[in-house]
Amino acid sequence: MLSVNERWLGILLTPMRDQITVAETCRRYGISRQTFYVYQRRLFTDGVVALEPLSRRPLTSPAQTAVEVEAEIVRLRKANPRWGARTIHTHLRRSGAPNVPAVSTIHRVLQRYSLVAPRTLRRAIPQWRRFERYAPNDLWQIDGTQVALADGSAGWVIDILDDHARFAIGATATRRFTATAAWRAMETAITEHGAPRQLISDNGIQFISRDGHQPVHFQSRMRGDTHVRFGGRAGE
Repeated sequence: MLSVNERWLGILLTPMRDQITVAETCRRYGISRQTFYVYQRRLFTDGVVALEPLSRRPLTSPAQTAVEVEAEIVRLRKANPRWGARTIHTHLRRSGAPNVPAVSTIHRVLQRYSLVAPRTLRRAIPQWRRFERYAPNDLWQIDGTQVALADGSAGWVIDILDDHARFAIGATATRRFTATAAWRAMETAITEHGAPRQLISDNGIQFISRDGHQPVHFQSRMRGDTHVRFGGRAGE
């Protein structure tokens, strides 16, 4: 274990050894610049022996206390290799040590002295990729959106989207969103662009019958006239 003299000597030599500024050194060790220069003057005036604490009592300077506590953290870890930062924190508190640092600070001390293994990096999150089909007309999506008209009444826009390039195949306005209206929009899009290989929609009653009932008009026409593979969101 390093003595207090050796610990302070290491701090004071850090700027020259690591080619960093005094300010960066102070941030690294959690001390003030004023404290750094106080100990530097002691070293230049009286040598390494002057770096020993002036009293055996707990030091009143927060920076000096941090150095002593840091040395104790290192000692505890070396004496108990299985102890982590949380256990050391608990031990220091129970022993009545002054100015016990936070668990995160203790962990950083252990890291600085290479007393803990580096944390395993989490598996990288796969890069997000936008879903798209490989060619036009491989998959279309159809849905209806209600809109408010100028006279205060409601209307609908039936949208059809090609999933390859997010191209709007069609946007048909209608007063009522029915299975017949949905098929008219689909029929127009097929006439202009050809039939898709697949089509998906939500499970609205305009597109799909429910509970085993007879297929709705849209469903029947899709299966009978175009032979497109058709289903709801879960049945693509």
